[in-house]
Amino acid sequence: AVAEDVNNSHACITSASTLQAIRLEAGEDRIVLDVNLRSPWYTKEFVLNLARGGVDTDSDSDSDSDSKTFPSLALIKVNEEELKIMEDWCGLMYYKQLHEDDSTTNSESLTGNILRKRMEAIALATNANRVCVTRGEHGAALLCTSTNEKMTTFHEHDGFATTAAIQEEEEEDNESDTVGAGDAFLAAIIHSLFLMEESPDVALTRGCALGAYVANRRGATPQHQDAPSHLKDIFASA
Repeated sequence: AVAEDVNNSHACITSASTLQAIRLEAGEDRIVLDVNLRSPWYTKEFVLNLARGGVDTDSDSDSDSDSKTFPSLALIKVNEEELKIMEDWCGLMYYKQLHEDDSTTNSESLTGNILRKRMEAIALATNANRVCVTRGEHGAALLCTSTNEKMTTFHEHDGFATTAAIQEEEEEDNESDTVGAGDAFLAAIIHSLFLMEESPDVALTRGCALGAYVANRRGATPQHQDAPSHLKDIFASA
């Protein structure tokens, strides 16, 4: 798991105890948690405790009253597989009902009102003010709760298709990969949403654009001047 202080803007990939200390000391609406599950380097208990800020996940006490003691996450980010895992860990009834309903396809569960309900449930279960779900080449979704007005908004972006020029280059040297795409996506989200204080729609568009570009180039830090013009235009006003 990666915990990041959105104001100090530095990632901390370190020991479990240090991550937990950062989580508790950073304060309300200050930490972005990229779940980023990599077996065998995590446990259910640690990930949930890190998300919730130290709430005892095995306790039978009221989770809502417990979570008020701890600072909320600014944002939790998961991919579609991690979303399923987190739902299972949290024992979410909506998740269980969804997968018992044979009429609901996997694609339907990752878009629109169904996805919004899933993200709202995860936000409550993990003590997060915002939830981001990435869907690979199909873009991402962002759920935001205003800490002042207590309003929740839901935003989706279908992602950016690989340009013909990049596709041609890939066929010639087969050197493209997806290394760093998730980090690039999240960096753009953090910069736009928290540092520039842009709207969630703008932040999601920037995140999907940068993530798509990095995914279609070799390595995690491709030269930005090589990006196609339609992606450059998205950042022209940043």
